[in-house]
Amino acid sequence: MAAALLPPAFRSLAFLKPSIGIASYIYKPNIRAITIILIVVCLSLLIIPLWPVDWLIAMLSSGNRYISPLLYPGGFLLLLSLISIKRREGRTLFAMSVVPRHAYWYDGVLLWLMPRNFKHSLALSILGWVAYFIWKGKFSNNFELTSKLNASIIWQFLFMYIPVLIMVIYRDLIGLIKRIIPQ
Repeated sequence: MAAALLPPAFRSLAFLKPSIGIASYIYKPNIRAITIILIVVCLSLLIIPLWPVDWLIAMLSSGNRYISPLLYPGGFLLLLSLISIKRREGRTLFAMSVVPRHAYWYDGVLLWLMPRNFKHSLALSILGWVAYFIWKGKFSNNFELTSKLNASIIWQFLFMYIPVLIMVIYRDLIGLIKRIIPQ
């Protein structure tokens, strides 16, 4: 979130968590931030040349710990964010939909970049807590972390991703409908 909202020099922090860092960078792209990221990546390759290969192997061998929200049940609906691709919220939501992320709840924090006003932000906050408590209530006796996290995906999708999708595309969808159907 800081990488998306702070001045450009801080946006280079996006590389610290690439899974959601990409989406935070897309929210407010900046040439200075990408330059810093590229310099840090090049320096890191000088120190540990094979880290990208190791990282990729770790991602692929993690099973379903990292999954693109597009692959969630009903995740294809997130492709509707392309309706708003001209706006930063649409681009960011699309990026968040495509990039594999962990099922931990905090990986969804960037969704709070999308609400346009306090009411929408409050609604998303309430829905997020409702989803969390439903998930927590259903899996409080289950101590296996993997199954708990996999179960959190559906609640995050229903109570956070879908409402944000509606918030993001609503205005553009109405405009599209008005252009298609003359009055």
